[in-house]
Amino acid sequence: MALPATIYKATLALSDLDRGCYETLTATVARHPSETEERLAARLLAYALFFEEELTFTRGLCAGDEPELWVKGGDGRVRLWVEVGLPDSERLVKASRHSERVALLACGRAFTTWEQQHLPKLARLANLTVIG
Repeated sequence: MALPATIYKATLALSDLDRGCYETLTATVARHPSETEERLAARLLAYALFFEEELTFTRGLCAGDEPELWVKGGDGRVRLWVEVGLPDSERLVKASRHSERVALLACGRAFTTWEQQHLPKLARLANLTVIG
């Protein structure tokens, strides 16, 4: 029998001077059994960094074709695709074709190697923002 997800409730006080955004965010987040606490914290950080009213958590690790977070428009199209970790450059290229904006919170032990291998390929994507 598979282990169930652990549910966390978080409250974040967001004070973003650059965007003039001051919010108290509450989030209920499921942590997959294979997910580390560090990755869960990174997902919450990404939620705060890229916050918009319609930003929602997806099924994450359970759905390989979805990002960690996204904003979908009324027509069902993805307006913002947010990844966390060190995804393949092909995944980000594909996301950039299907979304208005793509954001990556790059984190992980192999960040330096990932940066050297993937950032040169991703530099041509005008709608991609990488924070690492």
